[in-house]
This record gives sequence, structure tokens and C-alpha cells, in this order.
Amino acid sequence: YKLDTLPQTPVPVLEDALRAARQTGLKHAYLANVAPHPAANTSCPRCSRPLIERGGFDVLKRSDDHGQCPGCRLTLPGVWE
Repeated sequence: YKLDTLPQTPVPVLEDALRAARQTGLKHAYLANVAPHPAANTSCPRCSRPLIERGGFDVLKRSDDHGQCPGCRLTLPGVWE
């Protein structure tokens, strides 16, 4: 946050990085500090249902069901309690 002498990274560059991350197999990559943007949220890697919705640095809504996607019931890695 102290680096204020350079311009912000353009959103298309961040979107390209996100695509590359997902193509290499990362399932829960998302864009941060780009609000509002649909890729700021975490979605189920199987059915694409939004699981964690973010606004800036805040989690606005969590839709997981104790570590499972409420849509397709995929078990999600992580600590959910």
C-alpha cells in the first residue's frame, strides 16, 4: 500500500493472470483489490455457484454449507468453522 509511485496494474492484466492461474489448475484463485468485479468472488470449481462474495477487503456473504457447495455438494478444502 505504500507503493504509490507506480500506476495501478490494469484490470485486463489481472484478468489474464487469473486465467493463467486457473488454466494451471488453481481452483480458488480470485482477484483482490479490484472492486466491484465478478472475479473478486470465490465460486465452486464444479458448478460455478458463488460461494464467497467480497467487497474490497470484506466478506459480504458466505454460501458454503459447512465445507460443501450448496448447489452440487462438492466438498471444499479449507477450515469452515
